[in-house]
Amino acid sequence: MTLETLTRRLVPLLDKLSPANRVRSEQGQLRFRFVAGVILLIFIYSAALAGISGLLPLAPDGHQVLVEFCLTTLIGCVVGLGILRVSGSTAACLHAFILTLLAALVTIALQLGGLFSPSMPVMLLIPALATSILGIRAGIFWTVVLVLILITFYQFDRHGIELPNVMLANNYSFGTVMGLGSAVVVTTLIILFYEFTTQKLNQRLKEAHDDYLFQANHDPLTGLSNRRHFIRLLDAEIAKANQEQRQFALLFFDLNHFKEANDSFGHNFGDEILQYVANRLRRHSRETDLIARWGGDEFAMLLPGLSSDSSVRLRIQSLVEEIGRPMTI
Repeated sequence: MTLETLTRRLVPLLDKLSPANRVRSEQGQLRFRFVAGVILLIFIYSAALAGISGLLPLAPDGHQVLVEFCLTTLIGCVVGLGILRVSGSTAACLHAFILTLLAALVTIALQLGGLFSPSMPVMLLIPALATSILGIRAGIFWTVVLVLILITFYQFDRHGIELPNVMLANNYSFGTVMGLGSAVVVTTLIILFYEFTTQKLNQRLKEAHDDYLFQANHDPLTGLSNRRHFIRLLDAEIAKANQEQRQFALLFFDLNHFKEANDSFGHNFGDEILQYVANRLRRHSRETDLIARWGGDEFAMLLPGLSSDSSVRLRIQSLVEEIGRPMTI
């Protein structure tokens, strides 16, 4: 199962956590799903860790510390998800969860040697998690909180205040691996959020850019190239034809009696005629041809590669027949 498939399957479940009357932007919906998904994953991870804690090589005191940490984290997850379900606020949810998680990590640090506790690597990533999801202000706030905590532990060490360490010496490497592994998980979540957000943003920017270019270069009624775009491509074709010593055909034409029809039956009637003509020209052109609405009921066509009189006349005749077929308006 690919990550994309898994994400599609999880999206309906994550959306159920949002209040029914809450309307979000695409960016807000993406942030909501990510926050809900992260907390659900941490809930599952903490529950699984608590379940297998008895199988880990820990002393009774270490086992108790781990279970207390898992239970505190589970409570934080439940509180965070409850805030999401009631208020829909990702900021309030994540702040509450980070507060609970930080409290659990500080508790571990107080029981496992302070600055040298395996919980420190995870604690150091909390500002990054807050910044990536909630923004700079949240990141600065939790950075200040973390700095104050680190200063406090430093003062303990500086003044000779020894913190208890219930971890056995032969389990220190195991505790370090657990701390670093958790740090890797948090880092991966931050990277995934950044990657998904960047992809979505780039996609929206590309769509907006493509739409802007299309609107700038095409007639809004017929979707054909507008005069400015047509002239720019015509200049390029002239330069190319001069360089390669070849010819092309250029057609200009308008619609007979269009003004009378437009005046008699209204502009909507005339607009439908223009759209009919544009669609028929598209169906009756090659991929290399360029069609433009020159203005009003006037059209232009650039036909590369047609150099003989006879081929151009045949093309004109077929276009006249195509456009001249009856239209049902």
